[in-house]
Amino acid sequence: MCRRSIENEPLRSFLALSDLDRWRAKPLEPATVTRLVRDYRGYSGQYPIFAEAPAPQDRTILQYLDTAQSIDHIGGYLLRADAAGTLQALVSLWQIFCRQA
Repeated sequence: MCRRSIENEPLRSFLALSDLDRWRAKPLEPATVTRLVRDYRGYSGQYPIFAEAPAPQDRTILQYLDTAQSIDHIGGYLLRADAAGTLQALVSLWQIFCRQA
């Protein structure tokens, strides 16, 4: 059921956060969960990154969301595209390093 296409956004956010919290040694803080739910519509495509590597602390997740949000507010579209591409490349390298231990 959790892999079926769902139109209900609160249910989708609950499933995404459950997946994110599944392998963590310590559950996410309530403030982090609130922020993730609030930003679900814009950044939910990035949440599987944190589900894949349960090591990031709440502070790291919040800093990532702050960085992504600040990139969204960059005025020039070319500069915004460059910044977003750089962030995406750095996160992809981090994913590779996590997978390779």
